[in-house]
Amino acid sequence: MKDRLGLYAEVLGAYMEGRLPKGEMSLMNKVLESDKQLGDIINEINSTKVDWSDNIREDYPDFDERFSLPPIPESPIESDPHKGIVGLMAAEI
Repeated sequence: MKDRLGLYAEVLGAYMEGRLPKGEMSLMNKVLESDKQLGDIINEINSTKVDWSDNIREDYPDFDERFSLPPIPESPIESDPHKGIVGLMAAEI
């Protein structure tokens, strides 16, 4: 699951924002229908209430010193004209 989520993270964000082309939105709907665990994650994200006025630095004044993002390894994106942005061929769903 971890590897697949890493592969789909950007696509999932675009899907949740409705920014994928119609065909890829449809493909993502099929992926989510066939992958209950991934569908549950999307449902949890969509149902989570966010208070945008919260400021982490109020609870953790030293946040900038304690937190850093891990390095992101560079890996070329596989280029296959038969695969969409989701990375799956329609037959794989």
